[in-house]
Amino acid sequence: MKYKAIFVFFSFLLLVSLSTCQNKKAQEDLSTEQSTFFVNDASHLYFKNVRAYYYNEKPGPGPNTAERMNLYRLRKFSDTSDRPILYPIIVDNWIKDEAYLFIEGNDYNRGFKNPLTVLAIEANDTTTLELTRPTMDMQLTFTESLATSLEAGQELLVLDSTGTAVPIFTN
Repeated sequence: MKYKAIFVFFSFLLLVSLSTCQNKKAQEDLSTEQSTFFVNDASHLYFKNVRAYYYNEKPGPGPNTAERMNLYRLRKFSDTSDRPILYPIIVDNWIKDEAYLFIEGNDYNRGFKNPLTVLAIEANDTTTLELTRPTMDMQLTFTESLATSLEAGQELLVLDSTGTAVPIFTN
C-alpha cells in the first residue's frame, strides 16, 4: 500500500511537471503565419524519396554549392526545339523550407516574346497572360492562371519573338 501511494504521488508529480513544460518552437510555429511556399519536412521527404524519381534534378545557379536550390523538371517532357513548350520547374529552396513552381520555355527555334505572353482563347473571348517579372509570386499567379485556363478547356497559344501566336500543350 505504501509503494502504491508513492507511485501515485510520483506519477502525479511527473504529469504536472510535463504539462507545465512549454515547447517554444511549437509555439512559434503556431503563432507565426507560414509562407505560401512553405514545405513541411514530411512533404519534403516524400518528394525526395518517392516523387523525385520522375524528375531530372539539377543544382540551381550560384557560387556556393552548399546554398544552391535544387531544380526539378519532369522527365517525360521532350527536349525538342521545333515547337514551343513551357516546362514547369519545381525549385526546392531547402534552406528556407520552401518550394516554388516556375515556368520555363524550351529552346524554341523562333524564341519567345519578352515578357512571356500566353493567349487563352475560348469561343470569342481571348485572355492575355503575361509573365512580366519572374519573381516567386508572379510565377505563382501566372501558373495558377495557366492551370485555370487549361481546366476551362481553353486553347493556349504563346507569342514567339516575331509576335506570331503558336499553340502550346498540343500532342
